[in-house]
Amino acid sequence: MGLSLSKLTLKSIPGLSGSLGERLNERFGGTVSTLTPTTFPIGIDFGTSAMKVLQLGPGEPPSLVSAVSVETPEPLLNDPKRRFLWQLSQLGDAVKAGNFKGRKAVCVLPASVTYTKQMQFPRTEGVDVRELAETALATQLECDPSSFVMRHVDVGAVGSGAKHEVIGMAVGRDFVDDLMRSLKQAKLEPVGMQSEFFAVLHAFDYLTRRAEDASLSSLYLDMGYNSTTVIIAHGRQMVFARAIEHGGRHLDEYIAQETRLDLTAARQTRLAMEYLTKRDRELARENAVIAAVQPTAASTPPGTTVSAPASTPASVTPGATFPAADSVGANLDLREPLETLTDDIAMCMRYYDSIFPGRRLDRAIFVGGEARHRGLCQHVARVLRMPAQIADPMARVARTGTERVHGVNFRETQPGWAAAIGVCLAPADL
Repeated sequence: MGLSLSKLTLKSIPGLSGSLGERLNERFGGTVSTLTPTTFPIGIDFGTSAMKVLQLGPGEPPSLVSAVSVETPEPLLNDPKRRFLWQLSQLGDAVKAGNFKGRKAVCVLPASVTYTKQMQFPRTEGVDVRELAETALATQLECDPSSFVMRHVDVGAVGSGAKHEVIGMAVGRDFVDDLMRSLKQAKLEPVGMQSEFFAVLHAFDYLTRRAEDASLSSLYLDMGYNSTTVIIAHGRQMVFARAIEHGGRHLDEYIAQETRLDLTAARQTRLAMEYLTKRDRELARENAVIAAVQPTAASTPPGTTVSAPASTPASVTPGATFPAADSVGANLDLREPLETLTDDIAMCMRYYDSIFPGRRLDRAIFVGGEARHRGLCQHVARVLRMPAQIADPMARVARTGTERVHGVNFRETQPGWAAAIGVCLAPADL
């Protein structure tokens, strides 16, 4: 929280309004300028493993205009400040490489720099929930409210109805202002920002457009290198959000410690593992043939299906595979670090159960760069005992094959592009 890029090497840019933070204070998705109905802005997702720059054209489904992925150098993966600076320094070249249309741009605010808190307040007539949320956030952060850009999600009455559930979110104002100055430096016109939580949800708006979809309870797991983002939604309505500081890197560090491999080799070993624990391998042998849960066209995103019976390992149809495990990975058991991850996710699910008793989660949807590792998704789905799917929102985007695409192969499953797609398609008035 409060990460300031300008305190490192970035320079201020004359002409950028200093009131940006104030204009975004009500909503992270508030816009700074007006978009024409037929124009999609350039979406930018500052992911840990790669910066993704994407532009889509209007239509149903939307069409691809251009996409550029800039992979993060290995030494910067664990250094957020230097990584942001490096990504921002590459943004101008990425925009040139993609030959994007126009200069309007919208960014994803990473969950890693967003303070998120589930809060409950007594239901009281005439009391502004926003004021309650901002006061509570300032107390939690022990700071001047003006030093953060805050917003809230009004979940509504929960439990017996006596309490009001609210999701509070806050991002350091310095980070917000510095990020927008950097966009100006890259000759882009900032038109808004979206929290990563909302960006991921918007990638699936086309599946939850009907009124009856509000009864569908979905668990979205954005599996990243440094963290995992947990989102629970009723249709399009977010009811829970949390970033867990546990991702692919923690599994790689465990392998490196156990095998004395360097982190790069440890990651390659993990991605080659079909099963991540001894128990997963045993269940695979016991269940040579596992029937996958069949998706339905109306409510399931494109991607690879994960089936997760309580006593069997999940299965994924081809599309997000890696090479077969080598002799080192075949003998590894990652149960210990995986328990940390699944326990944290289960804790989120228990909280959801406490505020919505009697309402069950219908499905889990895996997105994020680490979701390309089907063995990881299989294990998590099995432990959570939920039907699940590795989603690929890019699969529905229309392509002719003549678009400018750099650094990414869309012929492969790309669950890591969910936030980038969502921020492109998000309504401009959020």
